[in-house]
Amino acid sequence: MLWISESGNKIIQRDDQLAQALGLKIEVDKLLPDTILVDLAPAEPLIVFVEAVATAGEIGEARRTAFLELMTAAGFKTDQVAFVTAFADRNAAAFKRAISNLAWGSFAWCLSEPEHLIVLDGTMPGGIRVLSDFRSGELP
Repeated sequence: MLWISESGNKIIQRDDQLAQALGLKIEVDKLLPDTILVDLAPAEPLIVFVEAVATAGEIGEARRTAFLELMTAAGFKTDQVAFVTAFADRNAAAFKRAISNLAWGSFAWCLSEPEHLIVLDGTMPGGIRVLSDFRSGELP
């Protein structure tokens, strides 16, 4: 876990030492996701931006682009970054409202179906099963 925030409290928890080691400069006044996770197991780290949506705030194209710019400025490749918008349920109003606004090259996940991941990517139909399989640099 690199970062946890919420709308009322921009910083709930953060790991400044890990951010510094990764070369990330996270600015609190910028539009940040609820959580930034780091998977250090692969040869190249995978940074995962997660936004939990109860009403609004999904990761759309503009936010995805802004997050990618932050990461490439820190020296990361686009295939080292993933984006997840989390919802309570696919039947919830928040999901139905947001699904058409989610960025291509991102994921949606629902608490009600934790074993499933919705992939918004047409380059590998049926081929992406976990975040580590995702390569945003291969988007059309």
